Amino acid sequence: MSVENVGQDDQTINIDIDGEVYTTGARTKVWSGVCAISSFENGSESTLLQYTNEGEQTGDVENSVANTNGIMLMWRGAASTAQTIAGMVMEFRYCQFGQMATVDGEVTSKTPKQRVIAFGAQLSPDFLVPSNFDWSNRKTSAMEVAQLKMASSNYTPSQLRDVQDRYAEDQEEWEDAEGGSLNLYIHDILFGGGFIGFNTSVEVEVPSYADGLPSVEGTLDLKVMNNEYTIGVQGSADMMAFEMEAEIRLRSNNGIPIPDKLYFYAGGFTPGINVDGMGVFWIKGAGGGIDNLFETIYPSSSGTAYNASAKRTIRFV
Repeated sequence: MSVENVGQDDQTINIDIDGEVYTTGARTKVWSGVCAISSFENGSESTLLQYTNEGEQTGDVENSVANTNGIMLMWRGAASTAQTIAGMVMEFRYCQFGQMATVDGEVTSKTPKQRVIAFGAQLSPDFLVPSNFDWSNRKTSAMEVAQLKMASSNYTPSQLRDVQDRYAEDQEEWEDAEGGSLNLYIHDILFGGGFIGFNTSVEVEVPSYADGLPSVEGTLDLKVMNNEYTIGVQGSADMMAFEMEAEIRLRSNNGIPIPDKLYFYAGGFTPGINVDGMGVFWIKGAGGGIDNLFETIYPSSSGTAYNASAKRTIRFV
């Protein structure tokens, strides 16, 4: 630990680390070598991230690479090695410190909480892309280029903070701009006395699996929490003669995947299906599905074996 500008209005405390960094309990490797905690500047507020018991952010402080109010542990994130977390391959890029409620309900100053660390990471899209995908098309941000260049030098904690200050806002904008591509950046991967889980959503575009097929644009929802998981995918694709939309969401019960939402729609047919025999009314698309099926099978608030809460949807255009 070092102190800059001792006794002055802009006094700053720096905490530098050089060694092996692991998470507590799970012993998941974070980094080996030089890393640094964001500076504590006199007169500036440093805030812990706040999470509900389901891993959702609450409060005004957001977990992002450009968060200037949070307490961050930083390292050469672009040079991190891939590792498997909850069955998915990802590379940790940074982490911030926070608190997570240990009970359900609204989070207040009186809510019982535990200390957590929240990682931001790049998620490997291996489970989404076809084998013929050209990995050379993936882009690298300015911050990642700077971090990779540091790998060939004896960099210092001060240089890590400098790169963070210089490129963090650009990195956040770059991640937003890359939404809907295969640069999958996720946040709020929570550890606290062990791996807790994550609850995140990311925009993605899956390339064509074969010649003549379109790419698929959509949203990937991932939740792994309290030893259970929810995985949801919703997206759309424009075919040559029509367009399609689909959504599927799976939840687990004792490790067994259970469909919770199933939806499919196809439309854009020309001229369509005439239903009145006079050429006035045409159906140009149709679809349907079911939602909240999991709660119908496993009601969370009822002791009965059946709950007619599932929503059935039929759509005609």
